[in-house]
Amino acid sequence: MTTEMVAPMKLALETSRLGARARAKLEMSERLRATALELFLSRGYDQVPVSEIAEKAGVTSRTFFRHFPTKETVLLDVTDQTNIRLIKLLETVAPAAAPVDTIKAALLQWFTEFAELLPLVNRLSSDSENLRAGLSARQEIWQDRISGAIGSRFVHLAREDARLWGLMTFVLLRLTAEENAGGLSYPDALAKVFYSFQTQTRSI
Repeated sequence: MTTEMVAPMKLALETSRLGARARAKLEMSERLRATALELFLSRGYDQVPVSEIAEKAGVTSRTFFRHFPTKETVLLDVTDQTNIRLIKLLETVAPAAAPVDTIKAALLQWFTEFAELLPLVNRLSSDSENLRAGLSARQEIWQDRISGAIGSRFVHLAREDARLWGLMTFVLLRLTAEENAGGLSYPDALAKVFYSFQTQTRSI
């Protein structure tokens, strides 16, 4: 795994503004994350114990758990960062004429930014029941936050309607990822999914 592949997974923090102790802690977290991801991708998530990650990073398992409460957190924190970015896009990306147009524009930008990362996360989670369970548990949290972002941008929406748009965002996201896994680029996959979605909703 190259440095370029690890880079999108780093937390959006300005290390130059941190104190020496905080900077050292962040650097160790990223060192452990990069080591873990390299091992996960080469052997599979479930086949790599924490002790091996720590040993390869040159620290103890105790140090690992000071930075990550569980092995799952290494990847769950990454997905949290991508979801934070999606919320930011939903709040700021143009156009804002209608929720569906805003969601489409936000997802297109989001898939473009994380085009290398998302297949790696999907590949690892598909092989691990524990990791899939962790991702599923967090999905409900992020669905609520995405619904809140949509509701804040489109203040005329009833709370229940904003919640449904949040759920729909996750459905469209998942369907696009499935089309991409089938061989389509993310832009083409997204276009196909939205064409199908808008065709079906017009026929209702």
